[in-house]
Amino acid sequence: MESGLRSAGYHVLPRIYDRWQESYGRDFTAVILPRLLGSIRRFRIPASTFLDVGCGTGTLALAMARRGWKAWGVDASAEMVHEAERKREEEGLRATFIQQDMRELQAPRPVRLITAMFDTLNHVASPEELLTTFRRIHSALLPGGYFMFDLNNEHCYSTLWTQDEEIRHRDFTLILENDFDAANGLARCVVT
Repeated sequence: MESGLRSAGYHVLPRIYDRWQESYGRDFTAVILPRLLGSIRRFRIPASTFLDVGCGTGTLALAMARRGWKAWGVDASAEMVHEAERKREEEGLRATFIQQDMRELQAPRPVRLITAMFDTLNHVASPEELLTTFRRIHSALLPGGYFMFDLNNEHCYSTLWTQDEEIRHRDFTLILENDFDAANGLARCVVT
């Protein structure tokens, strides 16, 4: 399966990704982690095995590893995986990161909990590819396992993805050129 995700062009972004996220006040993991942990408590999911699909720089997988989970992360970008591995080594944590397209997901072993946060599933462009992704995720779960994810919806795209954005940091300037084609339901962001 040819993957636009594999050729996403994330060559420089992984090196500044965490600092970019923090420029909004706090990174998205700091926002989503309390909600995720609340859901884990609500459904009484014991700390065991965890896989983050579209793990980016590994922040969420590493947060779960700190909490006693055996954690894996997969991402289509080799550079994002490399940054996640660098952070893992720096912190001395145990987590495994693998370059892999979510539509071709093959977990190292079945896991209790899979997440796809940070709008990861919005990268899948067709209903057929989404079904393939869901099937792969289902096959990677232990019986009775859980899959938790978030998505951007059409309202988000039609309001936030119609404007360009410039983020100035002392180490970099990031320009996001956003476009949403409502008729086709496709969003695009060119990052410079």
